Amino acid sequence: MNTLKIEILPGIGLNGIHFGASKKDVESILGQPDEKDIIEDAEDEMLDTATVYHYWDKYISVFFSGPDQDELVAFETDHLDAILFSSKVFKLSEKQLTVLLKENNIFEFDEDTEPWGEKRISSPELGIDFYFEDEKLGTINWSAWYDQNGKLILPE
Repeated sequence: MNTLKIEILPGIGLNGIHFGASKKDVESILGQPDEKDIIEDAEDEMLDTATVYHYWDKYISVFFSGPDQDELVAFETDHLDAILFSSKVFKLSEKQLTVLLKENNIFEFDEDTEPWGEKRISSPELGIDFYFEDEKLGTINWSAWYDQNGKLILPE
């Protein structure tokens, strides 16, 4: 099933799959992942270990964290038809993306070049990172929102 519609919903997740969902919930919708990874940051003990489910034919990766690594906390996609604010974002240039953000009342965003060479445009307010290589959008990561105590804010 590679006909998954990727609609990025800041603070909520993905159409049909919301932040806070369990691995079992995600598997019931997307099926078994093509690959699983465990991410640990040995240098930063404050960061939780995460389990990542990769669905290569659906162009999406799903990140789980929390006490049992069973809370959906982030997505990553390179699906060319991914939608944010009713726009297919992979069709946009960097400038068009910043215009789209501003049109949706997002005026604060960071721009930086990662050590590996990709340019990152981030919106902390939305919890989204856009990665560009050679001025072309390559991937989008978006994550759950947390309260001031670091507790996951579940979508309603």
